[in-house]
Parts: sequence; C-alpha cells; structure tokens
Amino acid sequence: MSPTAWDTRNILIAILNAAQRSGKPYVDLQPRDLDEGLSADREPCSCDVMRRDIMTKMMRPGDRILKDSEDDQDAPMVIRYAFDTSHSIS
Repeated sequence: MSPTAWDTRNILIAILNAAQRSGKPYVDLQPRDLDEGLSADREPCSCDVMRRDIMTKMMRPGDRILKDSEDDQDAPMVIRYAFDTSHSIS
C-alpha cells in the first residue's frame, strides 16, 4: 500500500523536527528523501508529484527552492528548509 498524503506530510515534519533539534540551521531535502521514513511494509511512494506538492506547501518564509527541474531526472527538486536559530539557547 502506498503512503497517503497525510503519511508523507508526517514524514516530512518528522525529518524537519529532527534536523531542527540537532541544531542545524537548515536542511536540504529532495522528494525521494521522504521514502526513507516509510515503514518496511510499505512501498516507496511512486507519486513524485504528491511529494513535490506537499514539500512546497510546507515551505515557510526563509525556505527556498535550490533546484527544480520536473523534466530532468538527474536534477531533482531540492528545497532548503531554514530554521530560525536566533532564539536558540547558547
């Protein structure tokens, strides 16, 4: 069974939360990075369009698309999600 949009969104949130908690100022993600968060009994999401859509909808001010080429398999979309580190405790 392929993951739903809800599953994919939750995986993205988990990846972003983990990166932020580790103190990184940003994380760069491609749609295929979301496949790694799927449980073993599921197949990787074959719907790249759904992943791209969810990833762009989850963008906030400060985030940016580093690469975007829908036609070229060698240059997949890459989004940089930036974290506000100005409020972190040193």
